[in-house]
Amino acid sequence: HHDERYARTTRHGGIVAPLLFCQTLTYDDAWPDALGADGSPIELNLPIPAVRAVGGSSEYHVHRLVRPGDVIAVTSTLRSVEEKHGKSGTLFLITIDTDFRDDTGEPVAFERATYIKRP
Repeated sequence: HHDERYARTTRHGGIVAPLLFCQTLTYDDAWPDALGADGSPIELNLPIPAVRAVGGSSEYHVHRLVRPGDVIAVTSTLRSVEEKHGKSGTLFLITIDTDFRDDTGEPVAFERATYIKRP
């Protein structure tokens, strides 16, 4: 991912970023005291009676590889918040869609991530 001379000999014809590179662009930088009590990202600070979060699932689709010089725009949208009741109590399933597009508007990648929060 960093040797241009070698990268030109591969099927990609040049340097490309690792497949999940766009995920590094997902979260805003934040000081630790701005995070939730459990260390969850500020994007999960929603007005629900839950304070502990864990990752639930992630679907990740790569439309094309990222190359040096690409400018990537990231747009995250809250898709849903579902309240579930089970043996262990109340759970909230938070689903966030994140779209990654280049500077021409063409899709680069897409992620649908579900997080689980509980009181």
